[in-house]
Amino acid sequence: MNLKEQINSQLLIFLRGMEDGEVFRVDDFNAVHRFNASQLSRVLSVMAEQGIVVKLSKGVYAKGSGDGKPLHPEDMIRDCIFDNTGGRVGYLTGHSYLVSAGLVKDYRDKIAVAVAKKRGDISRGGMTFRFVEQPLPINDQTYELLQMLDALRGINRVGAEVSSDAVYEHVKANIKLMSPARVDRMTGLALGYPHMVRALLGSIVDTTHGIVSASRLMISLNCTTVTPVNLSPDVLPNAGPWRLSYKVKKQ
Repeated sequence: MNLKEQINSQLLIFLRGMEDGEVFRVDDFNAVHRFNASQLSRVLSVMAEQGIVVKLSKGVYAKGSGDGKPLHPEDMIRDCIFDNTGGRVGYLTGHSYLVSAGLVKDYRDKIAVAVAKKRGDISRGGMTFRFVEQPLPINDQTYELLQMLDALRGINRVGAEVSSDAVYEHVKANIKLMSPARVDRMTGLALGYPHMVRALLGSIVDTTHGIVSASRLMISLNCTTVTPVNLSPDVLPNAGPWRLSYKVKKQ
């Protein structure tokens, strides 16, 4: 077995223990095997052409999906949003939430990622990932709730592809299906968000689960603050009690 075959064999063994889309660094692999760097690079290039691996950036690859489909953006940064035990420590937010919800079709070239501690941007797979600080706890139980709260926070800034009404209705539909315990967890997280988010969530929970479930959000609002939101009265009939007003939409 020549050197190229040895490298190929060891890489296949290495990849066998990984999930599709899982990210790895060449230096981590070669710290054990110590193959010639240029030879290793050539073998990885061939593997990338075959779809066995996907090159994300210099020295960073992911295991290919096997079906030829491009990696999901979350897969490109698995090493940044999951810790060494597989626990979630980050999530895609902003416009990416709208894509995952099926409200818009395409990801933007620059994708926001919420993590506990802000770090510099990274580029992988032709996309740039911008890391933003999320001081609230991020884990498997909270990240979807935080995504919805982030969607409400950006409801006045959605692009031309989707209406603010559609975003609000989508979040509302998800919350309607939640258990009381999960709604309680979400309202607790919302207390760490600005007035508008607390008010919007309160208006939803009031409608879907009753005012008692939304009471701590009501108590948290500043009685002298009224926030305009780009929603129609038909979608948001209880704006007044929740210290919200209807923003005049541009024609």
